Amino acid sequence: MVKKRLYLGMDYYENELYITWEGHEFPSIAIMGPSGSRKSLFLIRGIIEQLLDDGWTIGYIVIKPDFLGITKPNTRLEDIHELGMFHFYWFSRQGWKTRGVPKERITVYISPFDERPVEDYEEELDLKVEKFKIPIPYVHLEALQEFYGGRSAVGAQYFKETREVWEKARHTIRNPSKLIGFLSQRLIPDITRETAKNVIKSLEDKLDADKNEFIEWFRTEIDKLEIEESISGRLANKLREILDRAEKSRVKTPAVIRELVGEIRGRLVMSMIPDEWARRLIGRLDQWIKDGKLVMENILEEKMSKYGQLLILYFPESELTSTDVGVFTVFINAFTDIAEKNNRRNPRHRYAIIVDDIGSWSRGQDRARSRITLEHLLLRKGRGSGIMRIYIGQKPGDFTGVMKDTQTEMAFDYKITTTKNQLKTYSGNVTSSGITCYLYTPSSFYDWKGDKIYRGKPIVFAAKPPLSSYERV
Repeated sequence: MVKKRLYLGMDYYENELYITWEGHEFPSIAIMGPSGSRKSLFLIRGIIEQLLDDGWTIGYIVIKPDFLGITKPNTRLEDIHELGMFHFYWFSRQGWKTRGVPKERITVYISPFDERPVEDYEEELDLKVEKFKIPIPYVHLEALQEFYGGRSAVGAQYFKETREVWEKARHTIRNPSKLIGFLSQRLIPDITRETAKNVIKSLEDKLDADKNEFIEWFRTEIDKLEIEESISGRLANKLREILDRAEKSRVKTPAVIRELVGEIRGRLVMSMIPDEWARRLIGRLDQWIKDGKLVMENILEEKMSKYGQLLILYFPESELTSTDVGVFTVFINAFTDIAEKNNRRNPRHRYAIIVDDIGSWSRGQDRARSRITLEHLLLRKGRGSGIMRIYIGQKPGDFTGVMKDTQTEMAFDYKITTTKNQLKTYSGNVTSSGITCYLYTPSSFYDWKGDKIYRGKPIVFAAKPPLSSYERV
């Protein structure tokens, strides 16, 4: 099996330091350090550049524009000097040149609920920007609840009641109009109990009425009830059919009324969902579909069928909302499912998901859904789908639940901590821009170049500057 490796930088003994894994494996990496320790600009940027060079497709979720400048070469003299001096052999294999990532390989996605024009973002970022359209088949009920406006106690109960209906709809229906029709039929009752009670009482008061006068009167009542949305169109049409048959037959008024009352009672459905709430939910879904926010196809599929693509999901607002949590969750589910499908078809496809500032998604009760998604991706879903997972945080508390190390083992395959300090090597050389980092491994680590085995303690190293620019111009 061919080994894969990822260059991190230069260690204390001025040797090249790599993370190495078997070709069929997809490691998980945690990166943690204080703000300003260049986690994103050095470590993550360097990892992205190398993975793209090797044909990986990357999903990169950020809340800060740390990807600015990525299409341009790094022109900082101190960085170029450091690449040539401390990362001599690695930089020589790059042709002694810095370079940016071609624009055509980068797509920035923003939330479909972001009302700011896409053109403004394209001008600001100098990159292609699209609104991420939510693929309905990948929307779990909890994500739908976040789109609807968060997790109020009352709303949570109503969504719980809709689970069976929604799960069947998203897995079986591939036409938007049929989806809305199916939900309407299953969630909105043809008639409420209060309305049925009033209508039946009115009918029983007409038992002695002339049949023709009764039919004319009740047709008017049906029209009025349908306009007021007190009964569904399906029930209204069925009641009109009964009146049409009665008008052409010899049945008397009481018999007609018995059939009408039987039809009405047969349409009553026991449900915990208020009619008004269900109508509001379906109306909002219908509007989101018309606005292009919700679609049936996965718009990531075309991009992920190519090699070496960088797909950035960017949340520019300073405060994340429940809607952002929903978009975050669906993006990860859509990305991992397509990765798993493509990996089965062609093992040459390789994918990575990088989540920056995971504390924004993992901490707090209102982040329960995104936290569960991160934990699920790290263990079951990520490994099974064949995806490298890289999470970046500022403090240990950002890594919650199963993402947290235990006393006996690491949650991630590798962990890197960053500092703001320069590295002074064994020979007395001091890095000018590469910050000091520590690599933790779950077992012994062999340095193939230095012929050293590290056991237990972290490996100190200096992260290399990126080949692309990180200037905000």
